[in-house]
Amino acid sequence: MIPELVSLPAFKIAGLLLVSKNENNEIVSLWDKFMPYMEGNFRADLTTCYGLCLPAPDWAEEGAFEYIAGVEIKPSASTPAGLITRDVPAAKYAKFKHFGNASLVKETFDKIYGGLLKENGLTLAPNPFDMEVYDEGFKPGSPDSVMYVYVAVV
Repeated sequence: MIPELVSLPAFKIAGLLLVSKNENNEIVSLWDKFMPYMEGNFRADLTTCYGLCLPAPDWAEEGAFEYIAGVEIKPSASTPAGLITRDVPAAKYAKFKHFGNASLVKETFDKIYGGLLKENGLTLAPNPFDMEVYDEGFKPGSPDSVMYVYVAVV
C-alpha cells in the first residue's frame, strides 16, 4: 500500500463528537446518529463526510481519542444546533486507500501505523491527527466500497 502525498488547505467541520477508546464500536453508533441529522440539515448534494480523529482531551481516560463524524462547513458558518465544530489545519497528508467494508478500516489503520508510514519514509506531524474521508466511492456495507485514510505527516 503506497500512499499518495497531498496537501490540503485548512477547513472547518461540524459534526457529532465521541471521546472513547472505541472498544464497543461506538464510532458506528455515532455515524448512525449523525447520518439522519446530516440528511436533514445540510445541502442535498453533499457527497463527502469526515471521521476526524484527534488526541483526547486531558480529562479523558488513557487510550481514548476524540472522534468527530462530520461534514465540511464554511469557515464563517455558525455551528448548527446540536453539533460541535473543529478547525482542521492546513497540512500535508499521506493518503491511503481502503477497499471494502468500513468496519474493516481498523486493519488499514493498523498497517499504516504498524509500519507503512516508516516503510514509505514518512514521519507523523508534530501534532498528529488523521481522518477518514468518505466520498462518492463509499458504499456502506459493500465489498466494492472505497474510502480514504489521511494521516498528517511532515
